[in-house]
Amino acid sequence: MSKYMKVSGDTIDRLYTACPECGPGFFMGKHKNRSVCGNCGYTEFNQKKKGKK
Repeated sequence: MSKYMKVSGDTIDRLYTACPECGPGFFMGKHKNRSVCGNCGYTEFNQKKKGKK
């Protein structure tokens, strides 16, 4: 679990987000342009900010 959570003092911080479909305990895998749940396949794409060139 140490690669999914970080303990600092009395608090626990999650390094990966939980899947909104499956709930806590199922973490989203981080990829270059998306986050994917390994259990159900739920995908969130990262939005790039479009700026002026």
